[in-house]
Formats: sequence, C-alpha cells, structure tokens
Amino acid sequence: MKSANYQDIIENYLSPHYESGYIFQQDNARYHITSCVSKFLRDHNVTVMEWPSQSPDLNPIENIWHILNLAIDKRMPNVHSYERLGEVVCEEWKKLTRKW
Repeated sequence: MKSANYQDIIENYLSPHYESGYIFQQDNARYHITSCVSKFLRDHNVTVMEWPSQSPDLNPIENIWHILNLAIDKRMPNVHSYERLGEVVCEEWKKLTRKW
C-alpha cells in the first residue's frame, strides 16, 4: 500500500468516527509513518499510540486472526468456491464473537 492510499483511508474512514480522547493504534508499517501521514494525523489532532517496530505479536487482533484461520482451515476441504469461503469466514467469525 502507498501512503497516499493509507491517508485516504484514514481521512474517509477514521476521521468521521474519531473523537477527542481516542487513541489510534497502528503498527509501524512504512506507509503508516511517512511524513505526509504523520502530518495528516497531527493536523487532525489524532493521538497515535506509540508502538514498537516489527511487533505484530503485541497486536491483539493478530491472535483473533490466528484463531479464525485455524477454524477456517478445519473446514477448507468442504469449501469449493470463493462464495462459500466468504460464508465460512462469516460463520466462524460469528462463533468467535459469541465466545467473548
């Protein structure tokens, strides 16, 4: 992804929902920390959580993705189309959210 694309995503999807007091979390992918993206976040008063570089293991969603992937892998022999894969992903995601 290019930083311009990332900035566009932030502007269109984060900004409308961001409120003072929120802390935005992102890893340190190159396109996250470019000067233009950093400037955009500062100019829009977005507080960004300080995050160590190369630390996907610290990101809580990574554990969820792993659990979801394991559940999908168990069902893969029965998946023969992208449409069915989408259904399986949604079904397994719903099962995950019920556990919490």
